[in-house]
Amino acid sequence: MKKGVTLIEMLIYMGLLSIILFVLTDIFTSVVSIQLESESASSVDRDGQYITSRYLYDMQKARDVTLPANLGDTTDSLAILVGSDTVTYSNVDGSLVLTNNESPNALNSSDTFISDMNFTRYGNANRSAVKFSFTVTSKIRPKSGAQSRSYQITQGLRPN
Repeated sequence: MKKGVTLIEMLIYMGLLSIILFVLTDIFTSVVSIQLESESASSVDRDGQYITSRYLYDMQKARDVTLPANLGDTTDSLAILVGSDTVTYSNVDGSLVLTNNESPNALNSSDTFISDMNFTRYGNANRSAVKFSFTVTSKIRPKSGAQSRSYQITQGLRPN
């Protein structure tokens, strides 16, 4: 009796192994794709919520709006007085940068970029409000496309 593997047995083994590897590869790529989509959506939501919260916090502490200068004006940056400090929001190469008397700080993560950002001043001579509009887009590109979300917040200055 001879010991060994026949050619037919080897072909069957290779065929089954190929099918198993194909199925495992397909499962792996699906898991990675779902992870990328989840990570993309999460970074957009997280950055949008943080930027919104920071803007509301600064506006509640602000005592005056210096840019946009006049009621009805729309600009791509915001300058407010918080105490004796001037706080500026501006878009620098897709990052929302908050600058105060100390140093500039990016408010969004490296996974997102900011676009369509503008500030519109509303109100009257006694009290101002500023509408802040922006779009957060993920730099992570899953197969379904980059996640993007637009935000719009209006906040008035607190009465003195």
